Amino acid sequence: MFEDANWLFGEAGAIVAKNDAHPTTVTLGQLSKEWGVRCAAVEEVVNSSKKGDGNAITAVASHLEHEDWSVRSAAVTALSQVSESGDSRTIDAVAARLEHTDINVRATAAQALGSVAARGDGRTIDAVSSRLDHADWNVRRTAVQAFSHVADKSNDHAIVAVLRRLEHPEWRTREAAVQALPEVAERGDVSAVDAVCTCLEDKNIMVRNKAVKALGKLVDKGDSHAISGVAKRLEHADSAVRRVASRALAEVAEKGDVAAFGAVATRMRHERAEVRASAVEALLQVSHPGHRRAISAVTACLEDPNGSVRRAATTVLEQLKSQ
Repeated sequence: MFEDANWLFGEAGAIVAKNDAHPTTVTLGQLSKEWGVRCAAVEEVVNSSKKGDGNAITAVASHLEHEDWSVRSAAVTALSQVSESGDSRTIDAVAARLEHTDINVRATAAQALGSVAARGDGRTIDAVSSRLDHADWNVRRTAVQAFSHVADKSNDHAIVAVLRRLEHPEWRTREAAVQALPEVAERGDVSAVDAVCTCLEDKNIMVRNKAVKALGKLVDKGDSHAISGVAKRLEHADSAVRRVASRALAEVAEKGDVAAFGAVATRMRHERAEVRASAVEALLQVSHPGHRRAISAVTACLEDPNGSVRRAATTVLEQLKSQ
């Protein structure tokens, strides 16, 4: 019934009769133009194959690449029926499609991974996390999305796999890992929050920007641990890190948050002028318009001995009063 993965099942025989062809001469290309026939073929694979049949797995997996969504969907369902859960051949065949040039095929492969192995399966998680290292950003993005299909949040295997890539020498891999962390870690997970806060210090601006967004997905606003971790970066020697920390405060705290205000106000009295200036600017992120305590604190900075602090205070004060 099988030859070179060109299968003829059910209504597929109509194409053979129509072309007066022998079954082995009808090509996959001919069948692929008939989505209804192809769906019938995929269904017949399930009915005609033993579970775990390597040829069946290969043929059904190839249908994940079909141009029609209904055929791809049928293939996802069929894969779970023709292979044992966690079968390495099936996982490898599906994971390979995460690298396909077609976005729809990649999305289907991500979905299929969730149906061919139990959630939390180590091999599947490894197959997905390894794509975070891929040169193509489309593949890396698909890998990030695939985590929601293959692992429950707080899965240790997935978290470790992602955290390890936050230290990768290639910034694109670190960027993908930062995006993936909220997909595998529970909201408020301390180790995940600490890791993302560290990424605010990354030498690459893209990684730093993704870290800001990741914090918003990892914590509820008002999370004291996150506020402390972000505010600490206002003391960083790199002005770019201090700026991104200021932006991150808006992701982890509502305006008017007492803890966030206190963390920033404390740094307005820091011994280093650049930290004081950054703290003054950051106060806008955590203060309501007309906030009396904020206005009072910034007004005091108009007397700061450092010119950059005074200039920052003048600008921020205007904004606080005009909002």
